[in-house]
Amino acid sequence: MGVFADKRLNAWHKMQWQQMYYFVLFLANSGLRVGEAREMLWSDIKFDVAVDGSDSAIAEVRVSKATKKGEARFAQTQPNANSLLKRWREISPHSKHNDLV
Repeated sequence: MGVFADKRLNAWHKMQWQQMYYFVLFLANSGLRVGEAREMLWSDIKFDVAVDGSDSAIAEVRVSKATKKGEARFAQTQPNANSLLKRWREISPHSKHNDLV
């Protein structure tokens, strides 16, 4: 920042900042606990679930049994989380079906 600003930015460092950005926004728009979100796989997410009486689409996330609650459950997100997850999947180097989000 200021006189200490450096225009050089390591690509891996930039990816970590983007990941943190998407992670925090996802947590705010989903209501999941940090531990639950850290265990998510791409296969646990169902994108573009239609909402009755609305034009927006949400994501439905299967929360693993190996979390604080000790039971598998499904969590519905806000529409913003649906678009955030799709954008993160586009730029993430780990976007295969069984990769961690």
